[in-house]
Amino acid sequence: MKISKEAKTAIIILLGVGSFIFGYNFLKSTPLFSSDKNYHAVFTHSGGLQTGTNVTVNGVTVGAVKKIQIDPATAKIIVSFSCKKDFTFSKNSQAEIYSSLLGNTGLQILPALDGAPQAQPGDTLPSHIQASLMDAIGANLEPTAKNLNKVLSSTDSLMTTFSRTLDAKAQQDIKESLANLNVTLQQMSRASVSLNNLLASAQAPLHKSLHNVETLSGNFVQLSDSLSKLQVGKLMAHVESTLTQVDGLLKEVQKGGGTVSKLLSDPKLYNNLQTATSELGLLMEDIRLNPKRYVHISIFGKKNKEYETPTKVETPISERISESVNSEQ
Repeated sequence: MKISKEAKTAIIILLGVGSFIFGYNFLKSTPLFSSDKNYHAVFTHSGGLQTGTNVTVNGVTVGAVKKIQIDPATAKIIVSFSCKKDFTFSKNSQAEIYSSLLGNTGLQILPALDGAPQAQPGDTLPSHIQASLMDAIGANLEPTAKNLNKVLSSTDSLMTTFSRTLDAKAQQDIKESLANLNVTLQQMSRASVSLNNLLASAQAPLHKSLHNVETLSGNFVQLSDSLSKLQVGKLMAHVESTLTQVDGLLKEVQKGGGTVSKLLSDPKLYNNLQTATSELGLLMEDIRLNPKRYVHISIFGKKNKEYETPTKVETPISERISESVNSEQ
């Protein structure tokens, strides 16, 4: 069967279009003039990763995500990415999908500095998915929520048991106690207001008292300065000298020297002094009672009258003194 020229032309055109489509897709996944090295990683889910996303190492861009596809046999995600030719890393390095604080998903390489052989283009790297911030918060809050539910359940059971245990009278007593507590709080509030007013009214006298205390403190400081300026040593030396003289005088008296010692230690002198004192007292008493016996005054030259014994004899002073002393004893 002879094929016409039109059929041959149509077949050639179809083959050309197919070849173009295949070549375009091939060149799209593997740039013709690119020197980057391609690697793969398998994940359980992509976490929203997109093609064209930068591949970073410690925040520095070293490549980009080229393809994301699903493995039909395992339903896992195969991520193909490229890295710069001059960037090398160990074959044990991990490819990790992470989420930023803003919710953006990225791919980063965690280099393994273990001295293992370098990863070669086309190798499949170990993979890891970093927990997002919300996942971490949820993981931490889940035990807390469970414990909180247990506490709330226990509290609810306790309150139910408590309400069942209390009878009507106990409940009424609790209500009255709460009412009394409310009244007490109101009274405390009024007392607080009264106390504030009292403090406000006593503020001026308190300031005056503090001023007086300050003045007294100043005077005390001045007195302390004056006392510190006194010649205390000289004063004490003078007192000590005086005490020494008094001590010497007392020793002389004890030894029997001087008039004072004789008055204190000689009974004969004491008796004579007492006798003389008594006689002097009798003489003064007699002069008072009988002045004519001792004094003779005649203005007009008359003769002196004879001494007349008084009809009433007064008690002598010495006897009156003795009687008063005896009565006091």
